[in-house]
Amino acid sequence: MLALMDQTSAGFLVTEAYGPGTTADFTNNTIIDNTTGIAVGYDESDASTVTAHNNLITGNTSYGISSTNPSVDATCNWWGTAVASEIDALIDGDVTWTPYLQTADGPCGGIQPVHNVTQSIYYTTIQGAIDDATAGDVIEVAAGNYVEEITIDKALTLRGLPGM
Repeated sequence: MLALMDQTSAGFLVTEAYGPGTTADFTNNTIIDNTTGIAVGYDESDASTVTAHNNLITGNTSYGISSTNPSVDATCNWWGTAVASEIDALIDGDVTWTPYLQTADGPCGGIQPVHNVTQSIYYTTIQGAIDDATAGDVIEVAAGNYVEEITIDKALTLRGLPGM
């Protein structure tokens, strides 16, 4: 296991700044106490390919993962919390982070609480799902408290799911 910690910038930087074709696969690492755990890309033209699975990415002061452009597959990681809105705050850019580990040891099955069923996309906020929806979409919202004001400006179905 590779453990990177206490870096004043990124624990890892993946970029095509020095040449095209950069790829990285992070699996079973502990990436803690950096400014950013994994920084992906140099600018909006960077096309690095990155996957990150089954890592502990916690305690980083800015972001767990930040991407300037490339899409990052970061599913099934432990972010130090199982609260979707807290994980979302640790992400910057085009990073797919759900499902996520529900504890440091798993299982991998945590999902964001708002689901556009029609498009099969998950969100952390109701408004985010509404904004991205098209007329006729069905949005399901998991039981819980959502501190937000919402504006519905198109015909859609907003369905609350029963609690456990």
